[in-house]
Amino acid sequence: MKRCRSCGSRSITTRLEDRPLDSLPSVTLRELKIHRCDECGAEAISIPRMEQLHEVVAKALVKKRGRLSGPEVRYLRKWLGWSGRDFARRFDLSAEHVSRIENGHNAIALVADRLLRILVLTRAPAPDYSPEQVLETEPADEPFRLGLRVTGQQWRAA
Repeated sequence: MKRCRSCGSRSITTRLEDRPLDSLPSVTLRELKIHRCDECGAEAISIPRMEQLHEVVAKALVKKRGRLSGPEVRYLRKWLGWSGRDFARRFDLSAEHVSRIENGHNAIALVADRLLRILVLTRAPAPDYSPEQVLETEPADEPFRLGLRVTGQQWRAA
């Protein structure tokens, strides 16, 4: 039996069907556990193996067709552990321009898009797809959507 972190009372665990990832609403987490307190009504969502989850999302974004959106660029920048200024310096951009890209006011340049994808790939090995896929940035027929499910001890695209 789980206890509420707020009041210490008993909490009930149920499954939450779909929940968008806060930092990237196009990514959906599926079948998460949610703990609800009987007494105070507090809720806590259980997201296991967060680092692995973020790596799965980063690797899926690298494979998507079409240019990266602003929120996707921001997600990958943060996954690499860079501040906006770090990113700007590495890509020879102003911090203001990076902000405009991440907020959707400017599109990321094709070369910068490809370089960011390659940097994500070289940060951690990704043996399950070819480098040629990383360089394909043809316009997508439909918006990118990703559902994720935790199965046993692993996060997997659903």
